[in-house]
Amino acid sequence: MIRRILSIDFDYFLQATKEAVRSFPDGVDRPTELSTLIWASHYLGERQGSLTRSVGVLSDELNCIKRILRKQSSDCPVMIAQSHVHAYDFVHDTVSEDDELRLVNVDMHHDIVNNNEELDCGNWISHLLQEYDMGLTWVANPVSLEMFGLDKDRKENRAFRGIVQKNLSKIEEKNYVFDGIFLCRSDIWTPPHLDNAFCSLCDVITDHFNYVMMEKDIRKCRDCETIVQQLKPDFDRASRKQVQ
Repeated sequence: MIRRILSIDFDYFLQATKEAVRSFPDGVDRPTELSTLIWASHYLGERQGSLTRSVGVLSDELNCIKRILRKQSSDCPVMIAQSHVHAYDFVHDTVSEDDELRLVNVDMHHDIVNNNEELDCGNWISHLLQEYDMGLTWVANPVSLEMFGLDKDRKENRAFRGIVQKNLSKIEEKNYVFDGIFLCRSDIWTPPHLDNAFCSLCDVITDHFNYVMMEKDIRKCRDCETIVQQLKPDFDRASRKQVQ
């Protein structure tokens, strides 16, 4: 039996330049409290602060995924979490390894492989590929291929391009019926000033679906601005000393 899973990382919906994305914090699977503190430092300083605040939302794509979600059965199971690593267990809870898995991953990152062998938010798909008879579609952000060097005509990149969709339009046209839906905020990759947009997507899900598993406080916007204001006096003093 073919079973379809839709996995959505909110960082797909970022409207950002490559320069802005490359200035984002490093790291994977950091707790929300730590990533919020790290993000606060990225709102300070003229150049870095401007880059961070320049990031917006791809409104047309966000509206498209909302339409796709509203077309699904209200009995489809859904999970909302902070990190994409939890998609691995969600898939196993939803799809038997005897079934054929068809995964649509809507994400700025491919999440297939990284330099870590242990399961994490950046390699969870590689673990599923070893365990399932699986087909994969990656719906990539407009800057994804170039930012990660996948636009180059190299042999190792051709396999990636074979699974890539550049927007959600074809997914919507195919009217897939999904057997499970996963959504994550990816705190270390999503600037906190976009949390209201993430919450609007959560609202669509909770209004439409009957079975929603939700990580505690995931719909609570991160209060990064308070931390920014606390850090700003010390940051300004340090900046003045560097100029002197």
